[in-house]
Amino acid sequence: MSKAIFATSLLLLLLSCNDESSSTGNSEDSSSAKTDQTSKWPTFFGKVKVDTFLNAEVFQQNYYLADSLQKRLMDSLPAITIRGKKWWILEQDIRLSEVDLFYYCQNKLAMLSPKNRTAIANQNYAALTIAVDELSRIKEKWAKDTIITYSVNEGSFSSTANYQKVVAFMKKATEEWMDACDVQFKYMPEFDSHEDNADLLRQVKFVVQEQRVSPYVATAFYPLDPPKERRIYLDPLLYYGSQYDPLGTLRHELGHVLGFRHESIWSRDALCRGEEVILDRLGGRLDGILIRNTYDSKSVMHYKCGASGSYLLEISPTDKSSAAAVYGPPRQR
Repeated sequence: MSKAIFATSLLLLLLSCNDESSSTGNSEDSSSAKTDQTSKWPTFFGKVKVDTFLNAEVFQQNYYLADSLQKRLMDSLPAITIRGKKWWILEQDIRLSEVDLFYYCQNKLAMLSPKNRTAIANQNYAALTIAVDELSRIKEKWAKDTIITYSVNEGSFSSTANYQKVVAFMKKATEEWMDACDVQFKYMPEFDSHEDNADLLRQVKFVVQEQRVSPYVATAFYPLDPPKERRIYLDPLLYYGSQYDPLGTLRHELGHVLGFRHESIWSRDALCRGEEVILDRLGGRLDGILIRNTYDSKSVMHYKCGASGSYLLEISPTDKSSAAAVYGPPRQR
């Protein structure tokens, strides 16, 4: 990638910070996830690209600059309101709250040092991309043997037909991810008609629902997001006004649910815009950075842009090997 390398929702690709302590996630599952975050470089090196969490000391150093950048981005990034809460959108489907955006800006500023640019340019990885801490322990993943339960909020859909389509697409998409790596999804239809309140997300790990988020077709979350934010939102546009395959869209959003970020950010195609707007507001660009052997244009996590990606959003062979490197090989089902 020649212009910009970014991290999503508190993540930063920063590979030379061994003197920093690791940060913690904000989730009811974070304590249990820590016990499983023991993966070292030999486990997945050459299979996944990594983003590294920065600690509080680095955040504090950039506080005032980050505050200024956050304000400018809040005025310029696209934003949507869901259930009375405002979100800013990056990379078409990553939603950040005001607080998330602030920490994001701190990471971005820390990344601009010459030391960090050199570290980034000298790395050599393959897809997918996931977060690790400074000891190379995977951060944004579900703990081993977690049953990732979900429901599909029937009452949120504009038609029974759309609800039934999403139930079927989710079944297929979760099966494909379970065939790629050792994760376990479980549909809990008994909660599809459950009142949409805080108790619902104590019964299931996440909820899929129809919600107007246009001009986007869907948004998702990451494993360490707070339970109340664990929702996949699908715009009605997905069924009749989008070029993206609905099944492929759910495959893609489930990739985020598993902790993977966009592959298209590594593209050098000018049409594959990531978050250049952030560097625009900083008044500069990270020119000349080239990550070698990192790019899978056929990845399910690659949006269609330029000559790369596909509207089908299918799980590629590289996606499968990468996901298995993070979660282990798939179980017999």
